[in-house]
Amino acid sequence: MLTAGGATSKFPMLSLKASAYCDAFGTIIKQQNVASITRSTAGVYAVVFTVAMADANFFIDLKFNWRGSSGSATPQPAMSMTAVSAAGFQLNLYNITTAQDWGNLYMEVYD
Repeated sequence: MLTAGGATSKFPMLSLKASAYCDAFGTIIKQQNVASITRSTAGVYAVVFTVAMADANFFIDLKFNWRGSSGSATPQPAMSMTAVSAAGFQLNLYNITTAQDWGNLYMEVYD
């Protein structure tokens, strides 16, 4: 296992380059190499790195607190990334078809 910034990597073939923990509104609670997380609308977040990645070919491990009620007919969450560049990316969170906030987010970026 590799360590970077005190965190142990689950992906030993990659290096941890950035991480962030934020609430559903994009307010950063803790971060490493993340300059900002801006929520533009429900479920849409722009993430900007403090120090850019070498290129736009990086890996993101995303965890979240899903706020759907258990046992309901609420569809499971889906996500996509757009506007990916060495400087950052846009994270799009959906309840299958509708953009939706999911609760607190924790992301790790590996390269």
